[in-house]
Amino acid sequence: MREEILLTNAEGYLLHAADWNEDVAMQIAEQEGLSLDQERWYIIYQLRTFYLQHHKFPALRILIQKKIKPMLCNHLFPKGLLKQAAKIAGLPKPTR
Repeated sequence: MREEILLTNAEGYLLHAADWNEDVAMQIAEQEGLSLDQERWYIIYQLRTFYLQHHKFPALRILIQKKIKPMLCNHLFPKGLLKQAAKIAGLPKPTR
């Protein structure tokens, strides 16, 4: 993984979603104390896809689509599924 200089806001969210790539995601995840496994990548890509298509965040039930148990989501993203996953996915901070 190559370290990149990232332009972020004070909370660590990327200023430009176009700067995102998998190396950036791994760098942010490391700063968050997480390693990206298959379940986390699944959520990150589902979140990015939905947000880039609809310009809003999905409801949690849409995001996990029965592929990941809701209780596991708290373990995967302990600082909050939408907020922490959005940060790693290079998206703005969710307001809800």
